[in-house]
Amino acid sequence: MRWPEGDEGEVFLMELGPDGRRVRQVEISRHGGSVKTGVEDWPFNPPFDLHDPHYASLEIGPGDFEEAWRRARHESED
Repeated sequence: MRWPEGDEGEVFLMELGPDGRRVRQVEISRHGGSVKTGVEDWPFNPPFDLHDPHYASLEIGPGDFEEAWRRARHESED
């Protein structure tokens, strides 16, 4: 899922599991840098309703997510 721009121009790519919860996420800043996070990094991870038609337009292909994940650095890296 490609979440629309945030307040500071960042974009979030999220991989959701079958229960609608985030499994992995890539945050891409408006400057082009990207950071990856996983389920262990979130204290709160509410599920998305996978049947909500609003989210259908936000869906991206698994290859697009994997490419962004491969390029991103982990949040704890310098």
